[in-house]
Amino acid sequence: IWQFIGLYMVILNSGISNIGKEIFEMAEIDGATGAKKMFYITLPLIKSTLMAALLMCISGNMKVFSQIQVMTNGGPGNASMVMALYAYKRSFTMNEIGYGSAISIAILVISLILIAITRLIFVSKKED
Repeated sequence: IWQFIGLYMVILNSGISNIGKEIFEMAEIDGATGAKKMFYITLPLIKSTLMAALLMCISGNMKVFSQIQVMTNGGPGNASMVMALYAYKRSFTMNEIGYGSAISIAILVISLILIAITRLIFVSKKED
């Protein structure tokens, strides 16, 4: 999560900078304070940008492998073992290719479930 926090901040900053200053001025005229402007104006207007950044974060975290492989190789013991590293070890170290590919499919299914939950949270019903 923390490795690409700068990228996510740039994405969110660009989304916020695309909101017109007139919108915030109108909110101030209507009496909105800082917190109200954030919850009722800024967040709804950057909802799609926030969802894209969150989806990138989920997909990036599910495929983390190289840093853990290089630094700890899953150790000490199995303290830093992640699913991708476990699939790699089962496939190529223990020569259990089928089991390793099943773990990889499980990573895909978990990622799709998390993305679907995120979309359900962020996508609101359109009013007629």
